[in-house]
Amino acid sequence: MMSVSIAQMSLDYKLRAVDETEFAGMQTVWNALLVQARSHSFFLKWEWLYSYWLSIKNGSNRLAILAVENNADLVGLAPLYCCRRPRLGFPIWKIKFLGEDVASDYLDFIIKPGCERQCVRLFVDELLTSSSFSATGLAGFSQDSILHQYAIPELSRRSSHFLVYPANNCPEIVLPGSEDEFFDQLSSNTRYNLKRREKQLRKEFDHVEFKFIEFNRSDELVDTLFQLHETRWESIEDKASTFNNDFRKDFHRKLNAVLNKDGGFFSLVQVNDKIVSIILIFHFQDNYFFYQNGWEPQFSKFSIGIVHLFHVILYCIQKNGVNFSMLRGDESYKFKFANRSTTLYSIMIFKNNIVGKTTFWITRTMRSCKKIAKRMLGKIESLQRNAPISLSRDAEVAASRSPGIIE
Repeated sequence: MMSVSIAQMSLDYKLRAVDETEFAGMQTVWNALLVQARSHSFFLKWEWLYSYWLSIKNGSNRLAILAVENNADLVGLAPLYCCRRPRLGFPIWKIKFLGEDVASDYLDFIIKPGCERQCVRLFVDELLTSSSFSATGLAGFSQDSILHQYAIPELSRRSSHFLVYPANNCPEIVLPGSEDEFFDQLSSNTRYNLKRREKQLRKEFDHVEFKFIEFNRSDELVDTLFQLHETRWESIEDKASTFNNDFRKDFHRKLNAVLNKDGGFFSLVQVNDKIVSIILIFHFQDNYFFYQNGWEPQFSKFSIGIVHLFHVILYCIQKNGVNFSMLRGDESYKFKFANRSTTLYSIMIFKNNIVGKTTFWITRTMRSCKKIAKRMLGKIESLQRNAPISLSRDAEVAASRSPGIIE
């Protein structure tokens, strides 16, 4: 657990650490604060983060959640943990977001509106001055996040050393008011193929049914998801899936045990009463998150994955959803449906001491060398194809009064 100084308070705002016992009983107050906060990410819900912690807690991981109270009211949370990782042959303790390693997107601080500046100042104080860890690396936040809009300016104001860089893109759909309106937004080619593939499927099989099943704390569909995902993956990839492993299975079973039915649903395609495709969707407020899927490879000729996803999107429109995120990854199939994309960023924050400053300059130099090498490789490949190339130099803008770098 991080050691928080009693002096770290601003007026009536007081910072403290949350231990594991308290975290276990915070479901109601945690989610109530999240509902008020600007972030609408399912991956900040207590159920997701607590299940993740139960899956990773060991001697190499320590809980590092920070809470801010104002007159005894909870107004801010930083959902963090500290992990021990080797670097240059030496173990170091590094701060990360809870949930980072299970494809959690749209991560952020959770803060009551109007309390952002005060809470962020206290969080930044701890990240820069605590002796409990050596480095901070936070990933999966957007430009609309509190971290991006408040913490980065605060770090700049303090002349801190940090690096911010784009990490992933999340294709999204701003859901329209009706199914017909959504169908009309698709390209003529996509509309034609969706109709043709589903018609072929229904023609070849007597009974085809699309089902939507709310979470019911049964592991049966969790196991089906892992089985079909592995089957599909092995048919198209020559490397192991990062999703199919014992850690992920344990995590999802723990999540399934605590998640209420309003947390999302499984969607199934049943052909002659056999499940041939499954999709896992998470839900928070008016937002839906397409997390994972799997299907029987022999149904690929019907584009079963895309046809199934189309029906899932229609179902979310029926449920009056506002936004449908397909999460990280620029796979081409997502852009058959997406009408916008959100970039997610990562930040590395370095301590204001000789070790931190040295690490900052080494890290910055290494990243610059990698970008130069990548551009040169792209130019060589283009010349080999005898085609012109337009190289765009990544903008590196120094934040005002700060050595921090935003790429």
